[in-house]
Formats: sequence, C-alpha cells, structure tokens
Amino acid sequence: WIGRLDKDKLPHLAVLTARKLNLPIYLLGSPIREDNYYKKYKNILNSPQVLTYTSKNCKNKQVTGKDKMNIISKAECAIYTVNSSFIEAGSASFADYFRCGIPVVAITWKSNDCPYSAI
Repeated sequence: WIGRLDKDKLPHLAVLTARKLNLPIYLLGSPIREDNYYKKYKNILNSPQVLTYTSKNCKNKQVTGKDKMNIISKAECAIYTVNSSFIEAGSASFADYFRCGIPVVAITWKSNDCPYSAI
C-alpha cells in the first residue's frame, strides 16, 4: 500500500484487507498526516502484519526510488484504498504497481475514480 496516512487514503482498510487475505502488508507512505485519524486506527495500523521501511537518508520517513520498486516487485498484490468523499484523478502508485507486474486489489466507491482510469 502506498499513500498518505490520513482519512482520504484510509490505510487502515488496506491493513484489514491484508488481514482477511492472511498477507503481511507494507505501508509505504508519508508520515502521519492527521493525528486524530492515527489515534483512531492506531491498533490496526500497528498490528503485527504491518511492515514499514524508510529509505536511507530520507528525512520524511518515506520509501523512495529503487527501495520502493524493490519492495513492490516482491509483492503478491497491491492494495489501493480511498475515502468515498475523496476524488483522486490519478495515482502514481498504479504506475509503480503495473511497472512491476503486480495485481491491484482496489477498494473504491465511484465509477470515475482512479482505478477505472488506470485500467
């Protein structure tokens, strides 16, 4: 899963999806953007199957470049989540997933959302 850790991107749904699939999950994204969101879902976001990685010398705790592509290329699938009230016209994460040949499990709410454009 790649994205901002906030209520627009809903990483807790990605973790719950991974749990249902009995898979570990990397949360590759920005640091916590919204304290209230994090506090509400802290137990889910810090559950045992959640893995994180920070690229060397990356000050904002993100994974970048070759590190990111290496992690993605080893994945069994990617999970995409977005809040129903958030409109995401495009997502660079889909390009990263497809470039590595990784299937995407997309949780989306609208027919004009990013997953439809990516396909």
